[in-house]
Amino acid sequence: MPDTATAVPARPRPRGLTIVGWLFIGVGSIGLLVDWLPLLTARAAQHLADLMVEGVAGLALIWSVRLLAVIGGAGVLRGAGWARPLLAVWMIFHIGVSLLHSVAQLVVHAVVFAAITYVLFRPSSSAYLRPVD
Repeated sequence: MPDTATAVPARPRPRGLTIVGWLFIGVGSIGLLVDWLPLLTARAAQHLADLMVEGVAGLALIWSVRLLAVIGGAGVLRGAGWARPLLAVWMIFHIGVSLLHSVAQLVVHAVVFAAITYVLFRPSSSAYLRPVD
């Protein structure tokens, strides 16, 4: 009997899920690298001081959210059912944060995330993603 934790889904991955998975991996990775790479330069002390404006707890939250985007994107690419609710919660959290910014940003985020939600929850995506146990 095949191991369901590592079994490859029987159907090919829908193109939309591939795009969404890589989008989340890209967004999360770029966000982390923008913060971390300057710490390897001659201006590391100044960059660290700039980052610390957020405070340790704030940075931990920001970096955790970005890491969850990478993990969720990778999970979608692997066909893991747990990745879909993770990304849905990530999107809801991000829209909540957008409420603190301009109305234009909120509208753009809401439209983008509506499209992503459609891709994540359409029937072909449901057929590809393994159920959450």
